[in-house]
Amino acid sequence: MLRLAPVIALLAGASAGAQELQHLRTVPVPEKFAGHFAYDAGSRRLWLISYGPPANQQGPSKLMELDPVSGRILAEAELPLLGGFGSPVAVDGYLYQPVSYESKIYKIALGDRQHLGRIESVIPIPMVSELISGDRHEPLKFPWLEVNGITTAADGNLLIHASDLGELITLDRSTGRVLKRTPTMKGLGGIASIKTAGGRFVVLANLDPDDAAARDKARRFDVRAPEVVPWKRSKVTLFAHRPDEKVVMWILLDGASGEPVASIEDHPSPAFGSGVVVSGLSPGDGSYGRLTFLAMGPAGILTMAWDPPSGS
Repeated sequence: MLRLAPVIALLAGASAGAQELQHLRTVPVPEKFAGHFAYDAGSRRLWLISYGPPANQQGPSKLMELDPVSGRILAEAELPLLGGFGSPVAVDGYLYQPVSYESKIYKIALGDRQHLGRIESVIPIPMVSELISGDRHEPLKFPWLEVNGITTAADGNLLIHASDLGELITLDRSTGRVLKRTPTMKGLGGIASIKTAGGRFVVLANLDPDDAAARDKARRFDVRAPEVVPWKRSKVTLFAHRPDEKVVMWILLDGASGEPVASIEDHPSPAFGSGVVVSGLSPGDGSYGRLTFLAMGPAGILTMAWDPPSGS
């Protein structure tokens, strides 16, 4: 089982002196939208990607480009994706969208609106059995990695968070070959990487403790569990995006070691514990700088800011 108490205690110790989160503005999204967003800070372009049915009851999965100020839809394209999935990352004109139950990352065209949504290639995600050998004390119900967040690694490749194993895994951006494995916390939602002004590689992550516990319970082996149809696991997929009042912890991880170096608790949180994109870094009181980042909540896509305290 996922032990949250030690994790919360660790984060409480790391967060001493942390400055409050700031909620700066919100970009609306279409009514009844269910899915994630992606943002490219260089071009200042914003996209939505909706779940496929049955997680999305409004129709097929779609990729939509939004006006980053008004939220108006500028272009859209249908995608063949089914069910729910974790948050994507936009890199160099492409959207990299992980779909855990398929053990795949879809490379989807963004750059040319005429070809928006074209699937350029599919990159494999390793299975649990490829990373873990020998007997496991906590057998998992499903053979695939649970990938809820993806970002860019320090070397420009892809960095995924294997939520069930508690690892940051660097994958070759073309082949999916595992390049590096870094132990870290379990149960994280979205992740976003950035290099500080001093050149330190850090990862901003979030954690919804209730969502993490629900996903952990659904993941563990249960002899009474019904037959699993992967793309119909909508209730677990959508729990992080519930409209209820919730606690979300924001955590800054050292990208090299995976250790948390700063954290802050947001309660009640206007943001979900899911996808996050760092949109800016400016001088702050701490050594990491003031982070400006985007996250999704019930009201739309939020722009938030946090100045983490200095780390060791």
